[in-house]
Order: sequence, then structure tokens, then C-alpha cells
Amino acid sequence: MGKTPITKTQPQDGTRIKRSVLRVIGLSIITSGFYNFYWFFVTKNQLKRELKGDQHVGWQTVGMVVPILQAFILYWLYRDINRVRATEKLPLLPAVWYVVIPLILAALGLIIGIGAFISILGAVGSGLNDQSKAALGLAGAGVVSGLFAVLILLVSGILQYVFLGLAISQLNQYWDKRTGGKAAGAGWGKGEIAVVVIGVLVMIANYSNNGSTKTNYEFKDNPPVTTVTTVLS
Repeated sequence: MGKTPITKTQPQDGTRIKRSVLRVIGLSIITSGFYNFYWFFVTKNQLKRELKGDQHVGWQTVGMVVPILQAFILYWLYRDINRVRATEKLPLLPAVWYVVIPLILAALGLIIGIGAFISILGAVGSGLNDQSKAALGLAGAGVVSGLFAVLILLVSGILQYVFLGLAISQLNQYWDKRTGGKAAGAGWGKGEIAVVVIGVLVMIANYSNNGSTKTNYEFKDNPPVTTVTTVLS
């Protein structure tokens, strides 16, 4: 038997095609981002079939590791979600802002962080020149600016996940409309399970290495005291 043709009520994946926001975001976090690449690859292939176009999905998935290129690839993903939503006359998501807002915040955070670093260097220089008041002022400004930079970068990262979650939700809305309300959660394939297991193992290994490194430093700073008792007979 041949493959079921793509129609308005029967996507090639059948009706088990949706992945919840919690599933994608949660697994991406606990797998150190590995699952995010898997979801992107699977989703782009689904969109490729819906749009009937060659989008070089494999290369785009690899390109997700390059920071600047990642922004363009995310925009292409959101653009394709808009294209399929348009076929069902669904409202479009603000694809450009989903990408630009986190980028602007990240750039702002880096600029402020560099300024904080320069302030701290100035404080060190003033301290060496016995300018205690100037040193304290610069140090205070550097610490405050540094904390603010960290906060902005944290907000940038959170927003990127928020916008991704909104895009996933809007894509699932398309699948519901596309299948007449029959779209269901995607099953767990062997590849998906393997990605999750590998990602979790990598995260555990990273935490273990960080813990052992910290223990080694503590051992060097506070070596154990060995008491040797000599018994003279």
C-alpha cells in the first residue's frame, strides 16, 4: 500500500503530531538543550511536508549551535509556522519580535557587563594609587552594573523560552484546526527516547565533574590533618 496522501484532514504524521510546551521546554532544560535540537529537526520536517518545500532541515539543525545564525534559523521557523497558520486563516505570530527582543536584551546585557568590568578595573587601579574613595565608587558601580547585566541576560534567556513556548502552542493550534480537532500528542519514538537519555546523562556528568572539581579545590585549600602516633616500646 502507498503512503496516505496529504489532505486537509489527514497530515502525513497521522493525528498524533502535537508536542506540548511543557514537554519541549522541560525536556530541553533537563537534557542541556539536546532535546531542543531534536524537536527543531522533527518540527521543521513536518513544516517542510506541509509547505512542500526543500528547507535543508539537517543543515539548519546544525546551524542552531552558531549564536548569530541561530537567530535567523529561529526566525525561519516562526515564519514557517505563520505560513501554515495562514492556510487555515489563523492569526499570525510576531515572528520578528520573537527573535529581536531577546537579541536586543542580550546585547544590552553584554554592553553593561563590559562597562561593569571596566569599572572594576578602574577601582583596582585607583586602589593601587591610594585613591580609596574613587576605588570604592568605581567598585560599587561595577558590582551594581554587573548584577544588572546578569539580570538582563537572564531575562533574555527566559524570554527566548517564553516565545518558543508561544510558538509551539500556536503550531499545535494549527494542527488542531488542520485535523478538525483530532490532533493528539506525538508518541515516544526510539530516537526521541535516546536523545532524552543521552542529554540527561550529559547533564549528570557535568554536575558530577563540577562537584569533583570543587572537592579537589577544597582538598587543596584544607588538606586533611593526619595524626601519626609513634609508640615507643
